[in-house]
Amino acid sequence: MKPWDYCKAAPPCPPQLETPVSDIPDTPGVYLFYGEGSIPLYVGKSVTMRTRVMSHFQASTKVAREMRILQEIRRIEWRETAGELGALLLESRLVKELQPIHNRLLRREKQLTSWKLHDDPATRPLLQLVRLDEVNAADMGQLYGAYRSKRQAMDALRTLCETHQLCPNALGLESGKGACFASQIGRCKGVCAGREVPALHRVRLQMALAEHRLQAWPHPGRMGIREHNPLTGRTDIHVFDQWCHVATVHDDDALQDAISARQPLAFDLDTYRLLLKRLTGSGLRSREVLHLGSQHVQAG
Repeated sequence: MKPWDYCKAAPPCPPQLETPVSDIPDTPGVYLFYGEGSIPLYVGKSVTMRTRVMSHFQASTKVAREMRILQEIRRIEWRETAGELGALLLESRLVKELQPIHNRLLRREKQLTSWKLHDDPATRPLLQLVRLDEVNAADMGQLYGAYRSKRQAMDALRTLCETHQLCPNALGLESGKGACFASQIGRCKGVCAGREVPALHRVRLQMALAEHRLQAWPHPGRMGIREHNPLTGRTDIHVFDQWCHVATVHDDDALQDAISARQPLAFDLDTYRLLLKRLTGSGLRSREVLHLGSQHVQAG
């Protein structure tokens, strides 16, 4: 069969494509588009890989990025998973490792930061910007927000300050002694000028930050999420600890290795958000959750 024979009743495949599209299973997994070089053009995921690949070709007539991929693509590789969670985890990891040319959103965060609130209301500034790769994962519940750059963190803090009439001097957004400019025009309640008690100002700041607080790890140790695909018979167990993805395994021996592995783990914002959504949503059934013991690995 020629590579483009599968496409006769569908959007046309690129004539230079060396991979028969009919070989791609219509199952969950991750697909990789390659051109002439060894770096992927694009990494994507789907619960129906073949269908999703074909949709790229269809969109090439309307989307500039898809057209560029269509012109450059030479071959396709794929990796099957048991379900959507496995595909999402694998896509995130491969994009960060391989740095595909046409992926943007999942690129590696070089220096994630978060805000830490000081206990003493008189401390100036009240907030400290910390790097997440230097934080013990067990302390994650004491931090607020996760930002991909210092500039993003400062912009978010300025918005919070203006919305809740907090003091920019106390938060470290401005320097100087005495009443800040915002206080003089009625946009700060005056902790800098003695009109507001520092403890009250800190409480207001803590309340304003509450919705941005990172969640503490809700398990006594490592946990696993089991995914099973009844159509393919494949089962994946995704092992996590302190919001970090430890491993994805397929049998008991590999599971025991993942439980006892002691390598340091780095906090990943995409994994945190993905896992938080999965654990707090209604789609996860109790039989899919495995409690794997009380051992922890320090992230950092």
